[in-house]
Amino acid sequence: MNATLHYLVAYEDATDSIKHYRVDKMLNMHQVDMARAGRKNFEDFDLAMFSKKTFGMFSGTDERIRLKCSNDLVGVIIDRFGKDVMIMSVDDQHFLTHANVTVSPQFFGWLAALGTTVEIISPTHVRESYRTYINKIAEHYNQTLDHDGPK
Repeated sequence: MNATLHYLVAYEDATDSIKHYRVDKMLNMHQVDMARAGRKNFEDFDLAMFSKKTFGMFSGTDERIRLKCSNDLVGVIIDRFGKDVMIMSVDDQHFLTHANVTVSPQFFGWLAALGTTVEIISPTHVRESYRTYINKIAEHYNQTLDHDGPK
């Protein structure tokens, strides 16, 4: 069974930023009698774009990335980033695309699920962060196991 998750996207005055919160995790909510803050922050806010670039609603750094993908991922890329995503042919087997993403472990997990059919081309620091992420996982699984887990 797939549960639908609902999020509150709101302005946080203390950090002067837009944040998101899972509604099912909220406790002791109540209405307050305060003037609304942050109205200006939402004037150009695009909820559709926000949800396309945010993986699992986890925060991270916003980056414009370039991906090289196997042609069989066209549908996956369109489903994730929308119909307006630019797709440029590289050769008979690959295409390039650019996307705005929030770089987070959840984004890296999405990439890992696609295996070797997708590759971060740029920016270099995101590519290196992803490489560090997957190397840490590989190192964890390369440890010798005993009956209670890794040694």
